[in-house]
Amino acid sequence: MLPSEEIKSKLDIVDVIREYVPSLKQSGANWKALCPFHKEKTPSFMVNQERQIWKCFGCGRGGDIFTFIMEIEGVDFIEALKILANKAGVVLKKQDPKLVSQKSKLFDICELATKFFVYQLENSRSAKSIRDYLDKRGFDEAVRQRWQIGWAPNLWDGLLKFLKSRKFSEKDIFLSGLVVKRERGNLFYDRFRDRIMFPIRNLQGQTVGFTGRVGPSFDYQKEKVGKYINTPQTMIYNKGNILFGLDKSKTEIRKKDLAILVEGQADIISSYEAGVKNVVASSGTALTLKQLELLKRLTNNLALSFDMDNAGQLATQRSIDLALENDMNIKIIQLPSGKDADELIREDKNKWFQSVVNAVDFLQYYYNKFFSNINLDKVEDVKKALQNFLPQIAKSNSRVEQDYWLKKISSKLNLEEIYLRESLEKIIKKNNNQLGESDKINNLEKNTIKQDNIIENLSQEERLNQLLLAFSLKFIENLEDIVSRLPLEILQEKYRKIYKKLIIYYTNYKDKKNFKLKDFINWLSYGQQEQKEVKSDIEDVNSLLFLFDNYYEKQNLDSNIARVEILKIIDNLQKIFLSKKLKKIEEQIAKAEKIDDKENLPKLLVEFKNLSDKIKEIEN
Repeated sequence: MLPSEEIKSKLDIVDVIREYVPSLKQSGANWKALCPFHKEKTPSFMVNQERQIWKCFGCGRGGDIFTFIMEIEGVDFIEALKILANKAGVVLKKQDPKLVSQKSKLFDICELATKFFVYQLENSRSAKSIRDYLDKRGFDEAVRQRWQIGWAPNLWDGLLKFLKSRKFSEKDIFLSGLVVKRERGNLFYDRFRDRIMFPIRNLQGQTVGFTGRVGPSFDYQKEKVGKYINTPQTMIYNKGNILFGLDKSKTEIRKKDLAILVEGQADIISSYEAGVKNVVASSGTALTLKQLELLKRLTNNLALSFDMDNAGQLATQRSIDLALENDMNIKIIQLPSGKDADELIREDKNKWFQSVVNAVDFLQYYYNKFFSNINLDKVEDVKKALQNFLPQIAKSNSRVEQDYWLKKISSKLNLEEIYLRESLEKIIKKNNNQLGESDKINNLEKNTIKQDNIIENLSQEERLNQLLLAFSLKFIENLEDIVSRLPLEILQEKYRKIYKKLIIYYTNYKDKKNFKLKDFINWLSYGQQEQKEVKSDIEDVNSLLFLFDNYYEKQNLDSNIARVEILKIIDNLQKIFLSKKLKKIEEQIAKAEKIDDKENLPKLLVEFKNLSDKIKEIEN
């Protein structure tokens, strides 16, 4: 019997789908619910238990148990097979090692490393103090086993030796991010040493990386090392694409129709074990678009619980803005000053429960922040509070909500509501004026440009190409800096032409301090022979100038601000360029593995690692 047939014989499609769609109810011979793949008011998602199939008559999707998992988890058939095999208790036979992909090797290495760390924590005498510490924190052995918390021994090659004994090569272990290569020679050593280890898992529950935390007695500040260190980017791990704990909490998030976002691993583990299970962790960073997309597949409601220090408030601000841009409903869980979720739960878990229940709308959060300690007798305090709060009201798409808050602050400040309304309307109309310069760049990339040959629905790469050329034309004093930092191959072919001509003209321009853009345009008009090329060049330059003026005409950008934005654009273009090369290398690796090309495969893997490191350098 094939594995897929064995799985189908052991699993009932209704039981599997109800894990993801708790509202599934029997309706005659079928089961019925609102479709999990599109918004609808009337249930059109049907499951037939007898034939073990499902179909949505609203969006048209349908199939068997495997297609459902592929759709709901966003995975291919092989991954769906693994997920369902685990549910059914079916053991999949291992493939010939020559046919196993590089990614599969990395998954296996990370899984073995998890077991190694867990064994070391629970069985090593050297880890007794760590066990005692975790016990006091409320992470007893049962909790540690559920979350596979481990310990990396204080050895230079403990994990390396273990993995090599399991027939993995140093090359593969290196690509997993678990070991570091010495600056000289070809020797490797463990990345994680004397640290409490938290495995990071993807949506399917596969270990893809680790967070290592120093023990309680280790003075990381004196030793000048990070309190936390993480696996670097690998073929299977990108921190911006993963939410810690989502593999465990996804069903509860869908059931409660709410995702609670906390900062760290300890926060989510404590919350989950206390009974609030619809929780995920961002691992100390602001929410990314990819992470938000993962959550939006489960719910449209998000509650944020970050520390109220400066870093936490900044992460809260960024997460709110990103979530609002993607039409999510946002609430803020307000914790006592100086507390994080883990500390509050250890003190009294009921206080955490109450904090979750009392989560406030994002505008209530900002109102509390800006008006709680305001001195109404000081005009400057009132002005500052309004300057901070009105732009937040402008982010709301609800007129009712806007009216409510205008009336509330009008009453509190004893100001005419009409004045506040006029101020809000000005902010809404000139919203870009209220954003930071880097946010303007981001917003510009999201807009559709419809003028001359600026193509509608441009890719991010093309927008960045246009933006870089526009800044080069408007702030020519930065051109030499751009040339020194921007490899020509990074630009798209059609924009290289203007870029090259601008460099040539500027290089030969006698009075560079008094460079005039119109002189360059005149040179394009009369300094070339081919009329078709002249027309094309002029159109390109005019379009780029329009692009710039359309968004920055009234912003009074100076050369220094422009330079900062230019460098960010160059970094983004380099990331896109390197990511494309990385994808090609991945394809070449797959082909080389398929034919067992032992000569080229090592070179390709090294090239993949080098490109990944370059991308990481840019991101940092």
